[in-house]
Amino acid sequence: MHCEIRDAVDGDLPAIARLHAASWKVAYRGILPDAFLDRGLDDNRARRWGGIFDRIAPRDRLLIATRENSAAGFISGWTTPATDCEPGFDLHVDNLHVRPDLRGQGLGVTLMQSFSRRQTADGSVRAYLWVLDGNEPAHRFYARLGGRVSDRRQIELGGTMIGETRIVWDDFKSLQQLSL
Repeated sequence: MHCEIRDAVDGDLPAIARLHAASWKVAYRGILPDAFLDRGLDDNRARRWGGIFDRIAPRDRLLIATRENSAAGFISGWTTPATDCEPGFDLHVDNLHVRPDLRGQGLGVTLMQSFSRRQTADGSVRAYLWVLDGNEPAHRFYARLGGRVSDRRQIELGGTMIGETRIVWDDFKSLQQLSL
């Protein structure tokens, strides 16, 4: 599948928020409460992404993949404690979402590799992300990309406590050599 991948701009944020909500409604159905997914999630994600460029650090990045002038996927990552990157890591991959009807066509891999190229230009980067427990497709995806399980925690999301697992890459640059 051919998509253009580029740095997102302010005008992309509404489409990113809509795609984020649509992705959660599919990926987290049966994991998070239906009431959370079905009521207010669109507004929640719009608030989450609104004005993001005013809050992120210079090395933070938000990429968008577009196909036929429509948002097909996005990935974001934060690099400082002020933007949720934990000590001991260089990069927190905060979000990777592909439009539900485009999943399984390689766009997630392409976004991860493109993100890796942009974030590791200066050398090795220790990166991590969190995956909700029960999201087995995501766990398998990140394992295929060389991520390893590090630790687990409990968080509150949608009015319920849920487990999540940290996936780590000791050298995020390694994603560039993968041929999947």
